Amino acid sequence: MTRILRDGALLSVVASTYLLVLLRLNPRIFLRHYPKEIREIVPPKSEKERQMSISPAWMRHGNQSLASVLPNAQYRTLEGQTHMLKPKAHAPLLVEFFKG
Repeated sequence: MTRILRDGALLSVVASTYLLVLLRLNPRIFLRHYPKEIREIVPPKSEKERQMSISPAWMRHGNQSLASVLPNAQYRTLEGQTHMLKPKAHAPLLVEFFKG
């Protein structure tokens, strides 16, 4: 029983620390779950926040290199998109690609 309490307490501290650091680094991470009234009054992203949302250079360069050696591959960057794929943004490009 003592070990369960100790492990639970340790896990709680680790999880809480992780969430606090995550929120400190990116306070907008849970913003999409807030009511619309709150989302509307949040100021636009700062330059630092915009830089944090851009894929790292190694990832972009790796994908560009891969696209350059694969037949019929294309490398594209969709303005305003993140790694969370949004069908409305990607569907037109996929249709265009597969229609050839």
